[in-house]
Amino acid sequence: EIFVSALQAFIFTILTAVYIGGSLHPEH
Repeated sequence: EIFVSALQAFIFTILTAVYIGGSLHPEH
């Protein structure tokens, strides 16, 4: 369960980073 929780947190972080990155760079 610890691995699953860590994986979910990792995915959430990546998706958040991509979302913020897209917002900061609308030309892409």
